[in-house]
Amino acid sequence: MVDTRILHVENDPYLAALIQGTLAARVPGLQIQLIENESDFRSRFEEIALNPPSLVIMDVMFPWSTGVNREVPPSDVAADGYYFAGFRCLRQLSLDHRTRGITTLVHSTSPLVMSSIG
Repeated sequence: MVDTRILHVENDPYLAALIQGTLAARVPGLQIQLIENESDFRSRFEEIALNPPSLVIMDVMFPWSTGVNREVPPSDVAADGYYFAGFRCLRQLSLDHRTRGITTLVHSTSPLVMSSIG
């Protein structure tokens, strides 16, 4: 059986719904796990590493935390800022032998990000 689990890291609820709805309509049995911020990604990393998805769809720009009780970010986040959250998460995936082989699709709707990497 083909693994149909995707980890989607995206903070925009409309874009998340669009991407997830499009994929779910085309892939029967698809399971999509959504993570909306970098703090959740880091805190759930061990779970991701122990049971890696077949694909990660990663936004580039997303916040450290969301919701009413916003956490103070660690020094590496404060130094790099909001624009590099996706790259920090990608770095974490690539540095761990359990996750470095996961196929990853990186996207951004920000012209600022696209011009800086393109």
